Amino acid sequence: MGQNKYYLVSYLLDDKLYKFWKDIIFITDGYWSIRIEGNTYPIKEYLKQLGFKWSRFHRCWYKYSRDYVKDSKELAEQLSQITNMPIFIVIIPIDVWGDYIIESIYEVEEIVKEHKKRKSSLNKV
Repeated sequence: MGQNKYYLVSYLLDDKLYKFWKDIIFITDGYWSIRIEGNTYPIKEYLKQLGFKWSRFHRCWYKYSRDYVKDSKELAEQLSQITNMPIFIVIIPIDVWGDYIIESIYEVEEIVKEHKKRKSSLNKV
């Protein structure tokens, strides 16, 4: 699982992801928009270039999208190239994705731990 550029997470874990706020980026469906939450400060200029706007009320970045599935995957791929944080796409489990969906918060914890280990080993080199 460590080779993935991004991870798909069940919408049932959406509220539980906030405890990893400083260590991850997560993309959610905001009803006709894509919302990006988590540790977005290091990539805020990049998000602005992509046309995302900051919502002070929701404390997240958003951009209108008619094809959430396609646009979320493309965005996750782009973000994975510019940051070393794990990226999660929160989804409603539908067949359109056709990929493995994480449904356990323990799996998310393991992914975050693995990324932290990898990050600290890169910093030592």
